Amino acid sequence: MNPTADQLLERGHDLAAASRLMPAIEAFEEARQATTSPVDRALASYNLGAYYWAHLGNGEAARREFHAVAEIFDEHGRGQFPSNLRVLQPNALENEMLCAVSFDEFEALAERLRVLAPNAPIVTRLVPEVHRARENGERWSARMMAIAEGYYNRSDPEHDVGRYGEALSTYQLLLLHRGDLRLSREEWHTATYECCALSIRMLSDCLIKRGGDDDPHSPEEFLPIVTDCLPLVEDYLAGNPGDDVVDGIRRKSEEFVSRIRQQWATRGGPDIKEMEKQRDVEALIRALSDEDEDVRVAAGEALGRMNDPRAVEPLIAELKDEDSVDRGLVALVLGHLVTEIGDRRVLEALIAALKDDDDTVRLGAAVGLGINGDTGAVLPLLNAMQADQIPEVRSRMDEALHRLVSRA
Repeated sequence: MNPTADQLLERGHDLAAASRLMPAIEAFEEARQATTSPVDRALASYNLGAYYWAHLGNGEAARREFHAVAEIFDEHGRGQFPSNLRVLQPNALENEMLCAVSFDEFEALAERLRVLAPNAPIVTRLVPEVHRARENGERWSARMMAIAEGYYNRSDPEHDVGRYGEALSTYQLLLLHRGDLRLSREEWHTATYECCALSIRMLSDCLIKRGGDDDPHSPEEFLPIVTDCLPLVEDYLAGNPGDDVVDGIRRKSEEFVSRIRQQWATRGGPDIKEMEKQRDVEALIRALSDEDEDVRVAAGEALGRMNDPRAVEPLIAELKDEDSVDRGLVALVLGHLVTEIGDRRVLEALIAALKDDDDTVRLGAAVGLGINGDTGAVLPLLNAMQADQIPEVRSRMDEALHRLVSRA
């Protein structure tokens, strides 16, 4: 059976607790796709927003997810939610306010929140402060800068509350919406520099939390903290080519990312045995795209031994992805999985792969179909064998047919 939304949500929290950020995001996204329940969908979207906002520094993605929560409540009504989960609505509105990119947007959200939670601190404290700023002619970009600066204090550790993700998210929103916000040259410079500085700090903290050199998982699980900032820095430097300060911290960011990737590469790549021991399906599927063929094969063998139903959907997606490194191997792995899992989607995907333009994919699909033993593949295999022009592929199709017929 495929995992339930509740199981995927729990898995997402476990992954996030271990600072395995991108797999956590994937788990929450899968949870949302796995259900039609408005409660579970709202929970998944809220968690996505929270982790984008506080852990990845991706304000735009967080803004989208918090808005999705509010829309779910608007569509289905608060009565559809258990009383203990109705707090998601005001919490999402509060976070949307912090992601707002104009006075009008902020105040419209504040009005909605005031109805639900009139005594919320953001309503009683920040809203009046923002109202006064607007009356005094302050620009919204200056207010956003002040909000971002309130999340941290790098120059005074004693007064540093360490909410770097929220600060990074706010600076990212400033940069992404700089045209509408009409950022000043100084604001553009500051937001860009702080994006780099905060992302480096967050990356360092994440690296330590994951165990440093003992971390068995790919750094690509958390490197987006920095790599997602770099296009915004390049955009700034394209318009301000003489800014050596920003250019210097950009180079520092790139060197840090490069060093982490090089250290991972010199460790011999992914620890497939550890991934199998931990039943880390997501990491093993990513290892199927590794540059090292031995790593890909080892990951495929591990997935075949595990027979974990969580692997079905991502493996089918990998099989269909023409940019995937080794789709023939993916087809083979699917053949092993279907033997134990009995998922008809796998059979259909392998039969479709018999017509693939890539002969290695057709070969892998033929072997996979022979392994899974479903006689529903006999006619498709026969038709494919008659049409295929590659002798080795036809030979494997013939072998698969013999295996299936012998089981009939």
